[in-house]
Amino acid sequence: MRRWVLRRALRERLALALLRQAQERPHPGEDESEVTVGILWFLVFGLFVGFLARALMPGRQNMGLLMTSALGMVGSLLGGFLGSLISSEEVTRVHAAGLIGSVLGALLVLGLVGMGGRRRMV
Repeated sequence: MRRWVLRRALRERLALALLRQAQERPHPGEDESEVTVGILWFLVFGLFVGFLARALMPGRQNMGLLMTSALGMVGSLLGGFLGSLISSEEVTRVHAAGLIGSVLGALLVLGLVGMGGRRRMV
């Protein structure tokens, strides 16, 4: 019973966070330079988080610059949403829970990719 209540509460908070984000999005043609700068910052931040996750994860990860950036961006999205659920902050705002969550999300994605990429030789 408790798990069901917790899952429902998490779903509701995620839905509210996504609804808030959709309402606050700039409309096309309104402030395009701000959107472009935001996308560039997201790419740079994703690369930084990807490098940090690869440095923290033990072992060797064979991936290039593009995959490192993609790892950081996916981890940042995952961790940012989870951090915003915990701290009840907006996803697009920079806050400590989102930054820490981004690195933890990238570590989680890197661990999953590492587990999926290993093959046993018989």
